[in-house]
Amino acid sequence: MKLTLTNPPVFDVETILFNQTGSLLALSGKNGVMIFEVPWRYGKFSTSNVNRESIIGRSWNIAEYFFVCSSKVCVLQVAWHPGSSSNTHLTVLSTDNYIRTYDVTDPQTPQQAIALNPNFKNSFLSSESKISFSTCFGENSVSFDFGPPEEMQVPQANSSRIIKTYEDTTVWPIYILNGNGDVSVVKSPLNRDRSQPAAKPLGPLPMFPPSDDNYGYDACYILCLHTVPTCLVIATATGVIYHCIVLENSAPSWKEKQDETSWEYTNPDDNDVSLYVFESVELSLALTEEPDDVFNHPIRLYKDVTSHSKYHGTHVSGLHSVAVPFLQALEDSVESGTLEKVLSEDLKQTCIVEHTICTKPFSQSDSIPVLGFDVIINDAGVTMICLLASWEFVCLPLVSSYFSSIPQLLVKNNYLSKNDDKSSISVFGQQIEKCLQRSMCSPYLKSSLPAEHNNSSPQQWLELLCNVTQRFREDYIQRLNTAQALLRSRIKVLTQQKEYQLQDISKTQEEKEKLILEAERLAEKYEDASANQQKLLKRIETVLQKFQQNLPYLSNAEINMKETLVAYEGKLKAFETSLEQIKKKLKHHKEKKQDFNY
Repeated sequence: MKLTLTNPPVFDVETILFNQTGSLLALSGKNGVMIFEVPWRYGKFSTSNVNRESIIGRSWNIAEYFFVCSSKVCVLQVAWHPGSSSNTHLTVLSTDNYIRTYDVTDPQTPQQAIALNPNFKNSFLSSESKISFSTCFGENSVSFDFGPPEEMQVPQANSSRIIKTYEDTTVWPIYILNGNGDVSVVKSPLNRDRSQPAAKPLGPLPMFPPSDDNYGYDACYILCLHTVPTCLVIATATGVIYHCIVLENSAPSWKEKQDETSWEYTNPDDNDVSLYVFESVELSLALTEEPDDVFNHPIRLYKDVTSHSKYHGTHVSGLHSVAVPFLQALEDSVESGTLEKVLSEDLKQTCIVEHTICTKPFSQSDSIPVLGFDVIINDAGVTMICLLASWEFVCLPLVSSYFSSIPQLLVKNNYLSKNDDKSSISVFGQQIEKCLQRSMCSPYLKSSLPAEHNNSSPQQWLELLCNVTQRFREDYIQRLNTAQALLRSRIKVLTQQKEYQLQDISKTQEEKEKLILEAERLAEKYEDASANQQKLLKRIETVLQKFQQNLPYLSNAEINMKETLVAYEGKLKAFETSLEQIKKKLKHHKEKKQDFNY
């Protein structure tokens, strides 16, 4: 099925980028940016017009007269703004050192335009050249990326200029990379009022430890990993990648920094944010490299959807996957309070670099650059998709030697207690994993046809074969043999332990039978003793009763009972006397009544 654009682009498309909902597609090139509205899926099984070979979708240009018709300004990078609630805001970085944010529903006018170097005026090498002097010196911005959101206080627009009010808003900082390696940051709300002054870039940010070459003068791409703390990945055209941690000093809010008579808000001081470079990685871009080889091609970085501490890099020689376990350990240590232990040099974990796809086996051979890359997740697992310059798609499962924190539902076992996690079984599993962990990786080789490699000699192919064979022997077969030896020794130990346990079980069974017989005998004795005890208790009660009856004096209870009976006896005599008197009176009244009747 084909997707046909109502307004085809007149420029060469270099990158395509979906927004977060997948409803809009941004097509960008050096000379323009276009938005394509993806048609809705409908019909049976959510398939749109399966009987049609092509579907027409609406498309329109972003700032058509500015980018397409301009001879001096080129597009460097585009990205969808993550803070857009409608997923319709696109951020564009151009060669005029401006970063603009457009609402694609109003494509001709930028909603926000920030000058990255407002005090410098671009001067071109010639009247027809698109290259400025600042670009030659590496002072122009070449890449940007969004950091995690922050809560900040920004001035609120009001009619009074004397009394200022501030409001809390969410800001997505934009980290901007210059060609000379300098990094700056812009913190501006997306929906900024036009009456407020535009935000200014903060930077260049200081980098520690300091370096004479500023960590390379050929920086080409920046990527922000949303870890805690935030990590910036800076790639250079020579194949060197730097990992930096963003350090924020405790500083007062913008409101406290305002002068009472100032009507404009300013950014924080330059020392509020700094970068700490804790690691550098040099990518091996060919399988058989020579000492005199010089690599000078841009590297494009992509985030990994399965882990915040992992990313991928594409270049003309293929694809590399890089994992930074130190970031995950650092994040866990911040939560647990063991930061000093993780920062020690002995326990500091180095990054894991995997050469996934190689399109340039020899340093002098022609390569097939990677034009596009993405990671998809489905029921079958995680898959990497690469589009090569030969218009071939390479799909590989994302199998890595490093995995970050596994979800709790996948590792939960109701049959294991917390103490079992620290048992010898888990330790042995860690030993096997450490033994099988590869120090090198064998990439998927994808190159041109052998007939096209006229510059490749048979000696180079033999060297490549020997190199790959030696790598498989050292990094696969030897490790498997070592793991096999560990498993055999472990099986031997477990077999001996099993025999000992079986012997213990048989002895325990015998002791159990003896204990059962002894318990039955003791139960019978207990029943006999209980019956004899009942008989003795009855005899004791009888003896006590007879003994009490034969005592020569009364007990306290008997004395009290006697007094009570004597009192009752006196009362009965009084009642008897009263009753006799009543009877006599009754008889006397009857006699008088009879005499009266006569």
